[in-house]
Amino acid sequence: MEGSHHMRNPYTCIFRRTLTSRIWSLSPETRCVWLWLRLTADPEGFVTADLAGVATGANVEPAAARRAMEGFESPDPDADPDDPNEGRMVKRVKGGWLIFDAEESRELARTEARNARNAGYARARRARERAEARVANDTELSLSVPTEPPTKTKPKTTTTNKPKGEEISPLPPAAAVYPVRMAQWEAHAGTEPATLHALPDDWEPSAELRADATIAGITNLDERIASLRTGPIGGTRGVLAHQLEKYIRGFFGKWRTWEQTDRAKARTEAQRTAAVSTGKKPWEAPEPLVELDMRYLDTRITKFITAHNLGTPATLIQEWLAEANTAGKKLRHAEAQKALKVWLSDRAQKARAA
Repeated sequence: MEGSHHMRNPYTCIFRRTLTSRIWSLSPETRCVWLWLRLTADPEGFVTADLAGVATGANVEPAAARRAMEGFESPDPDADPDDPNEGRMVKRVKGGWLIFDAEESRELARTEARNARNAGYARARRARERAEARVANDTELSLSVPTEPPTKTKPKTTTTNKPKGEEISPLPPAAAVYPVRMAQWEAHAGTEPATLHALPDDWEPSAELRADATIAGITNLDERIASLRTGPIGGTRGVLAHQLEKYIRGFFGKWRTWEQTDRAKARTEAQRTAAVSTGKKPWEAPEPLVELDMRYLDTRITKFITAHNLGTPATLIQEWLAEANTAGKKLRHAEAQKALKVWLSDRAQKARAA
């Protein structure tokens, strides 16, 4: 659930217990404001809005929004004695409000999802074990039935009312068992877990898988999954349906390496492009000689540019950097600022002389 900015459809955790809480006994406008807060909050429970923004977002009157927020910020006399917030639901913070139980709800949702997933795995495993046991039992049964008479004596024949001289051979035991065995196998074949050889068209990664991808440093999960849809998955054996997300997680390390390689190639291409303009080979492209951090630029420099009407500070500084980087002299930040001041002073004298 973290990293929801990568999700196609972000969501929040709202549990059925809301219907039996005190929030559901309040006015419709107050309930509307509460639902809007929960659906708008970030994963940490922070809502960026003022009272006017709450009223607009929840589509209620400003007075109703104010009453709702004051009620949410007030203690509840019927609250749990162990509740450190005394029943308060939100707290006013800088830039908006903070919902108290947002992180607790997110952790509870994770636990519920994990329990449901583990239960599904356990059911699939038990079904697979039962199917394997039935196959083993049927195999033992078929092997225990003799396919030939126990002795080499000629088996007795049975006669019917057919004309004399016609005989009917007895049915071999194995032939009698085979249809029963096949019927049993077909009856239980559906218990085997489904095997996938391609990603289903309607399959989408879960929120937990997206969160894991974000933690692993994968920024283009949808693009990677789209590439998997173009071909088979799992080789000749395929992938069990309930292990599909585990199979996808196995690619995370490879995808992260690919992203790092792509970034390195982009830097190399940028250096190659810069080297073409200087006439040098890519491996001979020099690094910038001047170290000038614009965040720590002396404010007197920009004031000097403005006072003498020399132009836009950013444009002038970039022009000087282009000249300084071709001068062949390495300058640290402090030295670069001094050289920039001298250059600006010369520019101001030329402007006055003109």
